[in-house]
Amino acid sequence: MTTLRRLVPALLLMSPALVRAQTTGKTRPPIAHRDTATVVVSHPTVIAYLVVPAGAVDSSADLAVLADDWNVAMATLGDSLLAHGVRLALVTEPMLRVRTAGRRDTVLVLDVGLAAGYVFARPGISACLRRGAAEIDDVLRAVRARAGCGARAR
Repeated sequence: MTTLRRLVPALLLMSPALVRAQTTGKTRPPIAHRDTATVVVSHPTVIAYLVVPAGAVDSSADLAVLADDWNVAMATLGDSLLAHGVRLALVTEPMLRVRTAGRRDTVLVLDVGLAAGYVFARPGISACLRRGAAEIDDVLRAVRARAGCGARAR
């Protein structure tokens, strides 16, 4: 995993530049299969994502600040989740494959532009995609409430 991929992936404390970038209309190129991250879920997991489009590192002056903010936020979030028995996975690819034993893989299109958010995943429940920023307390509250988009598998 590259240094940028360790530094950048995240889900909290989005800068105003990221919010502006997510709300501007841009043409989106097709997503290639190689741009799909796979996360295997065997325990409750929060998958945080920060999609950085190709070329953004060279063209965005705010990206370094954004990356620093994400780095701090993810370290804090990871510690808090671990204390509650929840794993944290970080991805930067525009597509995500969530693999859980006993279920078909779920493939989510996160975004191809600059975007952030998180996915709640746990065995027996459909993965739940939440786009946009969230405060740490909101993520922890959702985890404690056993947040998920789908019903518990029987």
